[in-house]
Formats: sequence, C-alpha cells, structure tokens
Amino acid sequence: MLSYATIGVTDLEKSEAFYNELLAPIGAKTLMKMDRIIFMGKSMKEPMLAICIPYNEEVQNCGNGNMLAIAPGSKEMCDELYHKAIALGATCEGEPGQRIPDVFYGAFKGAKIVDLIENYFHRDGTNFRWDLFDAVEQNGMGYCRYIFSYDSKLPNIAGRRAGFEGIIYCKLRDDKIQDYHEVATAATGLQMLGFSAEKLARFVAKEAEELASRKESTGHFD
Repeated sequence: MLSYATIGVTDLEKSEAFYNELLAPIGAKTLMKMDRIIFMGKSMKEPMLAICIPYNEEVQNCGNGNMLAIAPGSKEMCDELYHKAIALGATCEGEPGQRIPDVFYGAFKGAKIVDLIENYFHRDGTNFRWDLFDAVEQNGMGYCRYIFSYDSKLPNIAGRRAGFEGIIYCKLRDDKIQDYHEVATAATGLQMLGFSAEKLARFVAKEAEELASRKESTGHFD
C-alpha cells in the first residue's frame, strides 16, 4: 500500500551515508537522488525510505504520534541494526523488545525486565501461575523450564484461561538477571484463547520463518 515514508534531515550527504551503511545488511541502498531528497530501499517496486531537506527549508522536527518501522526480518537482525545505529552515532529512546504479545514477551535487558512485568504481564493478563522446573546455573548463565498460565484481560476474551510451556535462558550478574530470553510454545496459549486456525497458522508460519532466518540455523534448512 505504501510507496515511501520520508524523514527530514539537515545534512543530506551525511544522512545518506548513515542510512546506506545501517541498512546494507537488509539489502537496502540509495535508489534515486534529487536536489533535496534521496530514496532508499531494495527496489523501486517495494516501499522505500526517503530522506530530505524539508520543502520550506526550516529545521526538521518529529511529529507527535508519528513512527517509522523498518522490517529487519528477525529479532536478531533487529538487535544488530539497533547496535549498528548506535555505533554510527544514533541516539536511543528505548532498546528493542517485544511490543506485541505473541509470546507475551521476548528479549529484555536490565531495567527492561521491570517494564516487562509492569507493562506486559499486568496489562494483558491476571491470576498468573508460573511453575519453574529443573533450574541450573553455570558460568553466569541460568536455565530452567516452566509452565505458565494466566487469565486474559484482552478485549472479547477477558477471563479466558490460557497457558504454555517453555525454556528460560538468561545471563546473571551478582545473582541478578541482566539479559532475559525464552523459547515458548506460545501457539498452545493462543489456541486456548480461541484464536482462529488462520491466525494460528500465520503465527506458526512467522515463527518458522524467523527460525530459518537466524544465523544459528545456517545449514539446517538449506
């Protein structure tokens, strides 16, 4: 549906170099250049990112409620692009993290774990039960398996009980969690919540695509 989205800049040449280097890992590059605007992307037939000097030649500014999202293809590539942007001089207004609760949560670091509890768990669910089994720790890494259940607070399915099982792996420092990750059988929870077969199929297809795109999967699905 979209042809391109535009970001206002003050230095067109410097911004072009920044975005070309940042987006190179996902195959994007400069496609077309004009006096005050540059179009970047994978091809002219796909949605593009445009950087430009504002038409009125005044200082560019952020719109309240505006957001531009780039699809990196995987969580790992999202993290990679984030760290690369910071290295290239970008500023941070929030590290990557799970925003839509397909699995209820994803990878979080440090203080983000507090945000996970306060703004994800208690926003979308209540009456939690989380049983942990077979916890082990070695060389600063912790692992355990779990069964998790809750009552949904989501519209139209409030009160419905759902659950899933999974494996937690996290980095520890001074007996505190620094990095938190998990792999979960989230599809069971979505089925218990009454998600349609079509939505479940899309969810599983997305999980399969993400698994195949990971660096660790090299050679498994070639």
